[in-house]
Amino acid sequence: MSYQLISFYNTNTLFSDRSPEILMGSRRYTEGIDLWSVGCIIAEMFRRGGLLKGTTEAHQLDLIFKMMGHPITNATDDQGWPNINAMCPLWKNYEPKDGEEGFPRRLREELKSRLPPSAMNWMTPHAMDLIDHLLAYNPDKRWS
Repeated sequence: MSYQLISFYNTNTLFSDRSPEILMGSRRYTEGIDLWSVGCIIAEMFRRGGLLKGTTEAHQLDLIFKMMGHPITNATDDQGWPNINAMCPLWKNYEPKDGEEGFPRRLREELKSRLPPSAMNWMTPHAMDLIDHLLAYNPDKRWS
């Protein structure tokens, strides 16, 4: 189910839990937007602090791409987002140009490297899977 997005975010709100589709100009509201935020919040609970703390929309997207890699338009797994061009009008400003290599997905490595020592036992492979699938690029493939 999706809804038309009129004015979803106030310009004074934080960027840290915004989904990539909102940051790239999508006007379609889906449950995937909320699932992305849930994934960020769960990761922040493990880390005891912010996961991606951008100061502008462009900075937030840069942080997302550096940690999550660039979306892949022709893949069929959770990284694949074949309709990104139709859903996100600003993707053209951020997609790697011809000859440029996109960032690789480093979410699991980043989560492990930034955990406080007391949380190492809590971040099980199942917890990693949950966060990884909630932060899938394609909103239709995020776990719900």
